Amino acid sequence: MRVSTADYDGIIFPAEMKAFRGEFPKGVGYWTPSESEVLAAEKQLVPFLRGSSDPRVKEILNKISTYKRQYVGVIVAGQKYLYFNLFCLAPNYWTRSEVIVLDGGSCFFNVRFSNETKTFSHFRVNGVA
Repeated sequence: MRVSTADYDGIIFPAEMKAFRGEFPKGVGYWTPSESEVLAAEKQLVPFLRGSSDPRVKEILNKISTYKRQYVGVIVAGQKYLYFNLFCLAPNYWTRSEVIVLDGGSCFFNVRFSNETKTFSHFRVNGVA
């Protein structure tokens, strides 16, 4: 399901897709986030990034509206998370399949949002080759 606003464009992957399996521990479960759950989490993304001490975040914030987003609902150790995968260079398949890039620096990052605590964790920015 597509989630588009004036500030960003994203896609929610359904639970059946089991997207980004390699990003999570063995035994992870999946659920399909609703558009309202994604919109609520998105409202907290920029404030979270502004509070980060990672020096690459300034570059990310300067162009945050250009990043495409992929959203996946995961259950890790009994906790529900909304996994965000963000990238500023979008291949033509980004709405149908995971975008996995090993390098690329601040153009590629991901983070988890806890539905229970309403907080972000596991923030990871790609390295540069």
